[in-house]
Amino acid sequence: MPEDNRSRSPSGLWEACGQMEMAAIAKLKADLEPFHPPFRDCYEAGVQASTLPAERHRAADMRLAALFLKRALNDLRSV
Repeated sequence: MPEDNRSRSPSGLWEACGQMEMAAIAKLKADLEPFHPPFRDCYEAGVQASTLPAERHRAADMRLAALFLKRALNDLRSV
């Protein structure tokens, strides 16, 4: 019997992401609540770090580090 092509289609996944995220929030919120303050503090410190006065903001290695910091902060926030 041929496989249903709808089960292999990415159609509708964008909308489904929102529903899956809301379900994860409902299920995990209580378990993750103790971690909320330190996650928030780490995220905000990381954002603030990029605004501190420095002489090397435009150096190549700092620009590369900024990309990793941005990715790490985004991943931390998504947790």
